[in-house]
Order: sequence, then structure tokens, then C-alpha cells
Amino acid sequence: MVLHSCTTLAALPKADSDCSYRPPRMGPFATGGSLAWEEIQALYIGELTMHRRSGRKSIQRLLCILPKNVDAFLLRYTTMNKTVLALLMMLVGSPFIVPESMLPLSIDELLARIRTQYADAIHEHGIELREEYKGSITASKKKIGNDPNLSTPPGDHIP
Repeated sequence: MVLHSCTTLAALPKADSDCSYRPPRMGPFATGGSLAWEEIQALYIGELTMHRRSGRKSIQRLLCILPKNVDAFLLRYTTMNKTVLALLMMLVGSPFIVPESMLPLSIDELLARIRTQYADAIHEHGIELREEYKGSITASKKKIGNDPNLSTPPGDHIP
């Protein structure tokens, strides 16, 4: 199963030996990945609510693909990428996600198609189809910048 980005006409699973996602790079971060069916523990929808300092909030829906061995999955990434993926793991329970905004169909529809089209693989490999997982992140109310109360400038205490 391959998930294509929104730049193609369809982000639908295709007959293939693994589950792959290759999003556009965001600076130094590469958060895509690939898992064989036998490496997948669970599939579920993750919902990440982000509360902003302005008081607004945004909700991101994600297709979460949980590896059976998270440590082995993370070995494929640089230290910087592992940090981002570990944060995702804490927030939505999986380091391998596909944002709904990158798909030309809803995650609900995509999961419904995966459930029917890949029912045999899901059953054969004991992949769990979990309930939705909700996570939240809140922006700090503290202003970041020059603080006259600091005894040393922020850049002077870097080890």
C-alpha cells in the first residue's frame, strides 16, 4: 500500500508490499516512512488540537500507522528527525503519521477503503484498527525573547 501526496490525483492505497508515505521535506526534517504490513501494529485516526497563544485553536486529523517496533522504525532517521517523531509519539501515540490535509479524501474514507481493500492483510498480520486518539499541545503564554530579568543573554549559556 502506498499513500501518495496531494500532488497526485489520488492518495489512495495501491497494491504494494508496504505502506509508504513521502511528504515534501520541511527544511531539515524528513518525516515520511515505509513499513511492511508485518511491521504494522495498528492503524487509527489521531486528532491533534493545538492551542495558540492568541486563544485560537486548530485541529489536525492524522492517519496514524503504529509500528510494532518503534525503536527499529526510528533507527532509520537522523537525531533531529527522531526528536520530531518522538514528539509525535508523545502527542498522538505514533511516529508515523499522514496528515489529512495531504490527502484528497477524508481519513475516514481512506480508512474505510483500507479496511475493505486490505482486510486479508490486516487479518493475516494481526493489525489493530483502533479508536480515534486525541492529543493536545498548548503554546506557552510566556513571551520568548529578550528578558531583562535574565542574568545572562539567552545565547551565552549554550553548553
